[in-house]
Amino acid sequence: MKAEHTRQFPLLILTKLLKYRMKSPYFMAKYYSYEGKQVGWVRKKLDEVVLIEEAWTSEVNSYLAKNGYDELLMTVAKILDNAGHPTITRAQAWVLLHDLTNKGVPEALRNVEADEKIGLGKLVSSAKNAAVSTVDSVAHTTGKVVGGASQAVSSGVKKVTGGKDGADE
Repeated sequence: MKAEHTRQFPLLILTKLLKYRMKSPYFMAKYYSYEGKQVGWVRKKLDEVVLIEEAWTSEVNSYLAKNGYDELLMTVAKILDNAGHPTITRAQAWVLLHDLTNKGVPEALRNVEADEKIGLGKLVSSAKNAAVSTVDSVAHTTGKVVGGASQAVSSGVKKVTGGKDGADE
């Protein structure tokens, strides 16, 4: 009887893993304490944790490798510049971010109900809303700039040609 149970155990685990994989495109998750330390399955059951998909880490690393780190580091540079501090290097900005994030998740960012799950975050949806409003404002401003630029060009042509728009020649 015990041998039969042992043979079924791996099948049971495999069935549960496949069931989880079919439900979600996310398969490889890591769990971290709010202090930033990776925790195992048992600690995950006992403590409040933050779920991080390996696909997310891979995606961000890929993006940064292709596009550089300046977009990430500019926030630090802008904060220090606005406060009147001297300019910093990329490495200094990186270490400053590392120092800030190594202290764990600030209380204000914690959401115990959502942090251990996938798809309950509000950060991406708010970023999408900001992107849409930015595109709208850029398109509106671009229309004004293009219109103003065409007027400036036509008035410049008139000044150079003595009032003729160049179509008569």
